[in-house]
Amino acid sequence: ANYGNIFVGRQPILGPNLKTIGYEVLYRNCESDSAIIQNEEIATAQVLLNTYLDIGLEHVVGTHLAFLNNHTQFLLDRHCEALPKKNRVVLEILETVEPTQRVIEAIASLSQQGYTIALDDFVFHDRFRPFLELADIVKIDVLGKGPEQLQHETRQLRDYRARLLAEKVETREDFETCKQLGMFYFQGFFFYRPDIIRGREIPGNRVALLELLGKIQDPNISFECLVEFIRNDLSLSYKILRYVNSASVGLPRRVESIEQAACIVGIDRIRTWASLIVMATGKGQPMEMLVIALCERKCVRD
Repeated sequence: ANYGNIFVGRQPILGPNLKTIGYEVLYRNCESDSAIIQNEEIATAQVLLNTYLDIGLEHVVGTHLAFLNNHTQFLLDRHCEALPKKNRVVLEILETVEPTQRVIEAIASLSQQGYTIALDDFVFHDRFRPFLELADIVKIDVLGKGPEQLQHETRQLRDYRARLLAEKVETREDFETCKQLGMFYFQGFFFYRPDIIRGREIPGNRVALLELLGKIQDPNISFECLVEFIRNDLSLSYKILRYVNSASVGLPRRVESIEQAACIVGIDRIRTWASLIVMATGKGQPMEMLVIALCERKCVRD
């Protein structure tokens, strides 16, 4: 019965004066307060698409920041670069992301482009120093930790410029302790539980999307051919125009055509969004299956 409905969860993040400064945007596949995530990559793609293209960033976070989770592959594939930079999103690097050279370079590049970087569920370890050098915000899970442990954890981070965010704050005592330790942002059930934002999905044609992905990845495709292909897919055209015209992109005037959109935001950006749209449509299929299907289609055509 949920077909056509899409959901994202959001939990407010508060500043020092306890005013909401942003929301962590969470993957949800129904109206319950938790999520079963079978595939991180598809979940992340769906959160982004639901937030940006289907429901619309303004409806999910208003004028506040959107804190979005990023796992390793997402960073390496540079999908984050499809997101607006300034004062709109905070890229949360999940605690499962290992600080390999390629990952560090990807995060450094995002930081240089003006993205705000947050480290999620952070636990200090020497090997994470490169992440700390790049981070604007460090999230510390305070659940079940006493004042001594929290003091120890905050002291380790004193030499870095990142502001500290206390997450999973569930009691007034937790909140008071965190405030005394100089934490700057706060998130947790003590303030708000996550709520669910609901929207309608704009259905897309899976086969057309696969073909599009093949076209888009083809380095020799002409600008005109690509634009024509996108224009023929109503769902995709609609989503891309909606993204380009959203307040988060901040263009001076409304864009009416895919040509204009591609000229303004660039083919690379359109490429990234189209890949995300295909990835998120793989509801029951891992991305590898889509890629294999795509290769088979290409072989048949060639």
